Amino acid sequence: MGCGMFVGSHSSRLLCRSPSIKMRIEYLADHIHVIPELAAFHLEFFGRFNPDMTIESRTGQLRSRVGKESIPLTLVAFEQDKPIGSACIVEHDMDNHPELTPWAASIIVRSDYRRRGVGTALMKRIEVEALKLGIEKLYLFTPDMEAFYLKLDWQVIRREIYRGKEVILMEKELTA
Repeated sequence: MGCGMFVGSHSSRLLCRSPSIKMRIEYLADHIHVIPELAAFHLEFFGRFNPDMTIESRTGQLRSRVGKESIPLTLVAFEQDKPIGSACIVEHDMDNHPELTPWAASIIVRSDYRRRGVGTALMKRIEVEALKLGIEKLYLFTPDMEAFYLKLDWQVIRREIYRGKEVILMEKELTA
């Protein structure tokens, strides 16, 4: 898959092509009309970690993550005008680790677009955005995607139980 970063005066886009998908990655701030659709998708997937999550609470959380040049920010992968994945940079993602900051969070790709480069492109763009913000290290946690993140040079810090589920806590030193 080939990807190229295109930077304009008001936004930057990562355009990627694979044999079966052409996507672009843009700031959620420029596409707030997709927040309800993203919120429903996030609730379906991330609700397993937070049974108290509602569509209203997830919508509110996404509305609060619309930064472009500051944390929190959210990136959305689109195929044409359809949101197919998203990822965020936030100050904190695990309430039991306030000492760790900032985080790559809410990384998700629609199931019918997985294994097609969307997650990798989102993570590469998250790293670009973090570096632009002067961030030298990011953290994340995952219940089941350790192998994916290891391929992207993330390092395991430890395994632990979080909200009743076993998760892998990871970090990545960022370099330009």
